Amino acid sequence: MHVGKGCSSGSNQSFRESACLPCRKAGRAAGRGNGEKKKHNKKYTPKSNAQKKANREAELREEQQRVLGTDLDAEITDEQAKEIVMNQVYTHPMVAEFITASTTDQQKIPGYFGITGRTIKKEHVRFMWANNSRPVVQPIDGASDPRAGQKGFLTEANARLLVEYTPEPLYSSYNIFNVNKVEYWAQKLQDHLPLGVKLWRVCNAGGGEDERAGVGKLYKIFFVKLRDTPEALRLRWWCRLCEPWGQVVRCTEQFARLEWIAGSFK
Repeated sequence: MHVGKGCSSGSNQSFRESACLPCRKAGRAAGRGNGEKKKHNKKYTPKSNAQKKANREAELREEQQRVLGTDLDAEITDEQAKEIVMNQVYTHPMVAEFITASTTDQQKIPGYFGITGRTIKKEHVRFMWANNSRPVVQPIDGASDPRAGQKGFLTEANARLLVEYTPEPLYSSYNIFNVNKVEYWAQKLQDHLPLGVKLWRVCNAGGGEDERAGVGKLYKIFFVKLRDTPEALRLRWWCRLCEPWGQVVRCTEQFARLEWIAGSFK
């Protein structure tokens, strides 16, 4: 049985009489330990997240061009995306009403811009119901609310009863980069709104299934809003800033004072 510098498997261990998990499970002898760092035959050069993202985007662009060919929409710039948002997305009556109410003393109804490669009818409430790991909108008391299901979050069927949405796309394209830019600016230009009026935490967080497996889909931008205020619908929203204390409270008014503590809501 090999013991050597590490455990019975020969792997290096930091302490004497220590062993890797497979050896412990098999009851094999521990080794003498070895605090030295492992030596790598290959020189390791770490890549930054920006480099990795650029590489993924380059691969996705090549894949889109290969699959779609001449049907692929030309990629737009950020300025063009902002123009589309201002002249096309924000002019939809439902969106315009949301923006007007958010900038006046009118009753503020929360809203959300989303992106999907599926049908809007199927996708528009996904951010609200229990399939989401941490829905931004939740029942006030999920344990006793009959609309709640798994983990106290809304069920899909009940979430659908609480919202209105744009059944037709506000913008669509086979080029995922175009749709991502339009969704980003649709959210970014309203990102000054407090959480609870806007129902997204991070702009373009979904990324439109930014994978080569999604190439060839027609991606669509949609808008969804609650039918009434969260108070009237007995809903609350989850805030990352409050999570360490196990609370879900309306802390957006404290954002300016507490941002330096939490870094960001996002």
